[in-house]
Amino acid sequence: MSKLKYFGASLFFLALLFTAAPLCAETFVVGSEDVFQYPNMQQYGFVDVRKNDEIRRSDAFSRLPHMHAAAMEILYRGDLAEAGPLIERVDNDLFNADYSKAARTIGSAFNQKYQGSRIVLGELSRTLQPLARDVEDFAIFMSDFLKGYPNNAVLIFTTEGVARHASYSPGRPFFWQEAPADTQTVDMLDRVFSTEETAMIPFFDVEKFLLDLWGDDALNARGETAPVELWRVGAKEVVREKWEGGDWHKEILVLGDKIK
Repeated sequence: MSKLKYFGASLFFLALLFTAAPLCAETFVVGSEDVFQYPNMQQYGFVDVRKNDEIRRSDAFSRLPHMHAAAMEILYRGDLAEAGPLIERVDNDLFNADYSKAARTIGSAFNQKYQGSRIVLGELSRTLQPLARDVEDFAIFMSDFLKGYPNNAVLIFTTEGVARHASYSPGRPFFWQEAPADTQTVDMLDRVFSTEETAMIPFFDVEKFLLDLWGDDALNARGETAPVELWRVGAKEVVREKWEGGDWHKEILVLGDKIK
């Protein structure tokens, strides 16, 4: 992956409280052209339904990269006949190496069906993130997806180096909670969607909320303190922050497309 470049906009934090040595945060604005190079399809990986009895993808779905195939199976509930036209369009975009358009096309189909639902975006993120090669690849895919799923954004942070976290709306004494999986009942506070390595918060791109992070200075299996990375993913850009592992506390204010 090529070296990350600065693109102008910077992130600043309202509060930086810590008990360890001063933290050096790396701030990047990530752009698809300069940072992310989709590999060829063989490197990117395909779903082999013959080896996955749980998913049982059809051959048409399995031609596509993991995240694309999984997203369309969620959208069409595995109905190949209904999904056929979209599969053809996405397959053509991928064949022509227009990966951004492929993700945007899928985003538009989701938006048409779910009208920009934040909960759907969270469930989709929770399903797709483990299928990506790494979190940054997922962030770039979602940025392209959001070009077709307007007025939404996703905040993502890695959790290995986080002792605990709390997110909430300013002035409201209720912390947001983990959204339960596989349920038809959704509480208004169910805003956090977690995987094994990340926590993700979908939000409307004009929304304002706070995120508190407490670093973990415990050593992991590698004998190191794990760093913490955070991405603010929007349709226009992906912004990444990174801090070294340690015993610290941060209060992060998200103001739509800005993080302070």
